[in-house]
Amino acid sequence: MTSTNSELKPQANEFNAVIDKLTEHITNNQDRLDFLDILHQFRHTFDTSKATQAHIAIHHTIPTADVQPTSVCPFYKTPQQREVLNKEVEKLLHDNVIRGSTSPWASPVILKKKPDGTYRFIVDFRRLNAVTKKDA
Repeated sequence: MTSTNSELKPQANEFNAVIDKLTEHITNNQDRLDFLDILHQFRHTFDTSKATQAHIAIHHTIPTADVQPTSVCPFYKTPQQREVLNKEVEKLLHDNVIRGSTSPWASPVILKKKPDGTYRFIVDFRRLNAVTKKDA
């Protein structure tokens, strides 16, 4: 099966957007252009189709004061927001960014509408943060 140019264009635009974002910190213009040239030369080696993460086998805990776990009920969402939320959760589960849990701790999700009409997925950790023991 061959791809048409119009099928490849969104992928190329997505790749360019990711690369531009990742290299915006390079202040020397020539260094940035040289680096971009190398990245574009080897763009076929990058998978930008899904989120990626480092797999680190470190046990992580959040130290809290001697308090009962907080469990905040979900905030109201419209049917459209629930659909967006369910799709995002499924995507995060599929990409192994999140996993199922039976923890007594629970924080609600907020969907904030962005200027382009899509939603930003935000977890409201304020109650957890309030009882977290500070490091320094």
